[in-house]
Amino acid sequence: MSNPTWDEVERAMADALELAEEEQPAYLARQRPEIRAEVESLLAASRCSSGFLEGGPGARDPGRLLGRRIGPYKLLEEIGRGGMGAVYRAERDDGRFSKQVAVKLAPAAVDSPEMMRRFTAEQQILATLEHPHITRLLDAGISSEGLPYIVMEQVDGVPVDEYCRARTLPEADRLRLFRDICSAVHYAHQHLVVHRDLKPANILVTAEGTPKLLDFGVAKMLGVLCDGPRGQTRTAWNPMTPDYASPEQLRGAGITTASDIYSLGVLLYQLLTGERPYEITGKSIEDAMRAVEGPPPKLGGRAQHPADLDAIIAKAMRAEPQERYASAEELSADIGRHVAGLPVLAHRGSFRYVARKFVGRHRFGVATAMLLVLLVVAGVAGIIRQSRIAERERARAQRRFGDVRQLANYVLFDLNGEISVVPGTTALRKRMVTRALGYLDSLARESDGDASLQVEMAAGYARIGDVQGGLGLPNLGDTAGALASYGKANQILRQILARDPALQDAQRSLARLLLSMGGARQPLRNGDEAVANVREALAMLEMWSARAPGVAELMDLMGDAHARLGDLGIDQRAERLKSLEMYQAVFDAHPSNERLARVADVHRALGAEMEAEGDVVNSIEHLRKAREIDEQRVAANALDRSAKMVLSFDYGYLGRWHSHQGNLAEALANDRRAVEIRRGLSEADPQDAAMRRLLAFGYLRLGQVLSRMGEPGAAVDNYHRVTHISEDLVKANPADPASRDYLVQGSAGEGLAEADLARRAGGAQGRSEHRRRACSSYRRALDSYAEHAKTGGTSSEERELIGRAAKDAASCPFGK
Repeated sequence: MSNPTWDEVERAMADALELAEEEQPAYLARQRPEIRAEVESLLAASRCSSGFLEGGPGARDPGRLLGRRIGPYKLLEEIGRGGMGAVYRAERDDGRFSKQVAVKLAPAAVDSPEMMRRFTAEQQILATLEHPHITRLLDAGISSEGLPYIVMEQVDGVPVDEYCRARTLPEADRLRLFRDICSAVHYAHQHLVVHRDLKPANILVTAEGTPKLLDFGVAKMLGVLCDGPRGQTRTAWNPMTPDYASPEQLRGAGITTASDIYSLGVLLYQLLTGERPYEITGKSIEDAMRAVEGPPPKLGGRAQHPADLDAIIAKAMRAEPQERYASAEELSADIGRHVAGLPVLAHRGSFRYVARKFVGRHRFGVATAMLLVLLVVAGVAGIIRQSRIAERERARAQRRFGDVRQLANYVLFDLNGEISVVPGTTALRKRMVTRALGYLDSLARESDGDASLQVEMAAGYARIGDVQGGLGLPNLGDTAGALASYGKANQILRQILARDPALQDAQRSLARLLLSMGGARQPLRNGDEAVANVREALAMLEMWSARAPGVAELMDLMGDAHARLGDLGIDQRAERLKSLEMYQAVFDAHPSNERLARVADVHRALGAEMEAEGDVVNSIEHLRKAREIDEQRVAANALDRSAKMVLSFDYGYLGRWHSHQGNLAEALANDRRAVEIRRGLSEADPQDAAMRRLLAFGYLRLGQVLSRMGEPGAAVDNYHRVTHISEDLVKANPADPASRDYLVQGSAGEGLAEADLARRAGGAQGRSEHRRRACSSYRRALDSYAEHAKTGGTSSEERELIGRAAKDAASCPFGK
């Protein structure tokens, strides 16, 4: 009886997956026993795994879609096909702008929950990855025909092995390409993504020589478990290409980043030789496992300095995952050492690996020999060692301190910035803040006299403050914590400048910090302190500008300062016009998405201010300009959380404008759009306190408009949502006056709307029930207002509203 080949098992597995689960045993009974055993094992484990073979009984013919529109994109030609569907070259076709993209459709996912989960997982994975050598996700959704789709950047290139072969690239250029690929893989691993199918067909190289890693359709997020150890992804029938798969993938064992390292080793061998180190297709499973668990063939004369590269490939392709390179970055660094003519770590690893194996076979003999050797050399070695140990320890400590410093800066600045735009990361950012504060507090005790380190520490505290409660940023809602962190940064920077007033890094850092402090104090109604912070920052910036006019960074900060003063009510229109002039000038000279966002921010603020002053014509123009800019930003990057948030502001301000003009239907439409955006962002990251606060305000606006439109029932629903969200926010952060404000207004509005429903109710029981609810809402509003009034921050609008509620509540049976 012959062993089954991979092809035979794959065909049987695919056929079994097309059947209903109750039909599978009868089908398997007709198969050869050795095939039946393999497929039964795979099917049993697959029921807890999201890994599966592509295709299925519901797969539709994607060819019929050529020339059709998917969202705003027209499908031009098919450029790839798989079991789930096809990839098309497409062009934006809505007249807004022209852009060619790649659109991946998955008709089969419509009929298969498993495939839909996999397709959705690919969207989520791509959404976390933004790297120059990884294809970028631009959009995703469901077409009008119900087909799920992903829109990615269009990569015009060829597979990396074909690129090397067609251009007969020298070895140095092939290694450079490979290191770029390692960079992309390492980035994915840092974001907890294992690709699982690294091969030339999934790495395209453009005409300019830029590699692009694509097809994350079988990738997995680490931590998605099914009976596997922590940190491993366990699947039954791991989607893969066997010729590039690691031994653990072929066995169906746990998948880690080490599995991708193995595939990189196979890829490196192929790029250097033009051949794969072994062939799996057509082999039996037992023969395949024997092939991959042995060492790869030597490069021989097919590479320069083959011993180094042999050692590197052998280390990457160790059968035991723990014996491979710890990361793709480490693999790339070893190639860099080889290119530079330096010793490679793989040789050392090879010796240790072989030595450990040898010792395992000859424990007694090795131990005896080592004892004799140690007795002979102990005296001399001890003397030499003692004389050098202090110097070595000092050098090691310095290196480790530098490494820790570099890692901390990465976590505080790069990593936090990267994950802040990703929905659902607030809990992770909270843990990062706790750890980072502990690190900075301990470092502060060791940093006296090191000005550069102290500047870094101050920047770290400032960044933590932004995450805790920075104005206009996704944050944790911890305003008090933010001000405490800003305060530590302020103290450090002023100590530095007291010693050296001319230190420019400290001056710039202090100016930025003062703007952040002013912004954090703004929601707390600490207007005088906030204004003092911003004015001090502006004075420093103006002195700096006199010495270095036209510096883009300086113009950004001065625009921020003028905008912040406008927000604080200081010469609002004049200050905002100054900030708009600066933002527009620096954007024209140095365009960027961030600067374009600032331009929109000022248009929005000017529109709101002019509308409040009665300048309705100019105000609506500014508000529409802000919405136009932010819609462009969201269209350019559908995953830009910040752009979506400010787009909701645009709709909210437009809703208020129409409300004030009496256009209640238009007001309602704009307010609903604002709430729709905020609800999506809040559901994606429920722990983002700032977004939940914005959502509460959006529901409050809806309730107010619906009340004016004579729809108290719908108004009650929205007011109730306001109170529910605001109560949670106030419990988490009692010092948050904005959330207390919304709780007061939401509860009072809910009570007044319930009272209106009581007046309209036909029966005595209905009137009584609405009246009871109204009294409960009034009690909550009055109690919350009493707490809110202690801060002295109540507005005339709140006082008027609570007065109406208190008058209506006089007849309520409180205390009974």
